[in-house]
Amino acid sequence: MNLRVMISTMAVIGLIAGSTVYAESAGASTDLKLAGVYVSPKQSGWDNGIGGELQLIQWANPNVGIAIAGGCEQWKTSKSNFDFMNSSTDDATGLNGDSMFYPVGASVLGRLEFTDSLSLSLEGGLRYVIANSDVTASVGTGQANKAGTTGIVMRGSKLTLDNGVIGKAAADLNFKMSEEATLSIGAGYDFDISKGDVHGLGQNLGTYSLEGFFVRVGLSIRI
Repeated sequence: MNLRVMISTMAVIGLIAGSTVYAESAGASTDLKLAGVYVSPKQSGWDNGIGGELQLIQWANPNVGIAIAGGCEQWKTSKSNFDFMNSSTDDATGLNGDSMFYPVGASVLGRLEFTDSLSLSLEGGLRYVIANSDVTASVGTGQANKAGTTGIVMRGSKLTLDNGVIGKAAADLNFKMSEEATLSIGAGYDFDISKGDVHGLGQNLGTYSLEGFFVRVGLSIRI
């Protein structure tokens, strides 16, 4: 693990620990929020991602809160390569499969209330992302056949993805349905802080990106 990953991981752990202490001492309202997420990744090679996130939110007052979060997303590959593979791996012809990602971390939240039933929430946070890859690179290599011409022999190589760290920025419109339940619709962007390495084809192929735009729909319950 390099120094950048260690620092990013320590920051995530520190934010989670700090939010736990904050929640215990604040004695304010607490929400449990479950959201479905659709991700449009920035890096070529990824098609789309779907999943969900669960947040435990401690509000110090109606306008400021801290959340502990955990989620699960499935990202599908497109038929193209990762962008770095086009130059560093000349015989790679495409990707197949998908990868599961498990982001865990914490966020700081701000909320602006317009009316009793409508508010806007802003979120900034960190996530340590655990990767479980089932991505295979299809590889074509030249090989002389009996006729003396060169054909293409296809084979597959599974790619291993190391864990990464991302930052999260998001905004949600919240529609209060009752004293206990709130519906939210939002969007945001995940950006790389520490990229994970990609291993396959007998070598380290470079790093992959978890950057992407996302939309989400969530339901918060006061607990």
